Amino acid sequence: MNQPRSRLGTLPALLCTTLLPLGCASGPSGSALRQNDTITVTMHELPLTEVVKLAQSVSGRIYTIAPNAQDAGPFSIVGEAHCKPEEFDDFFAQVLATEGLTIESREQGAVQVIERH
Repeated sequence: MNQPRSRLGTLPALLCTTLLPLGCASGPSGSALRQNDTITVTMHELPLTEVVKLAQSVSGRIYTIAPNAQDAGPFSIVGEAHCKPEEFDDFFAQVLATEGLTIESREQGAVQVIERH
């Protein structure tokens, strides 16, 4: 069975689509990996719902998507983006801003609402 090739040589397909989505996957893919004091994010053609899932896995926050933002995306990053954990919220806000979206806090608890402005 042929394995996908990447910059790191031959890797199993699952590892390849998790760690190296732009070199291996033909469809939407992405990851957010935390190593020591750095978060490495990759995205290729990810729909908004999947971008939010990545953000939730890193931040632990609860996000909801407003109806006026449902059609945003897909989102891609060329290569990898690196940030410190304390910078991740700003990074996520910048990714959303590419589609005219913002994150709004609501007074009813810890829910963050993603809206188009």
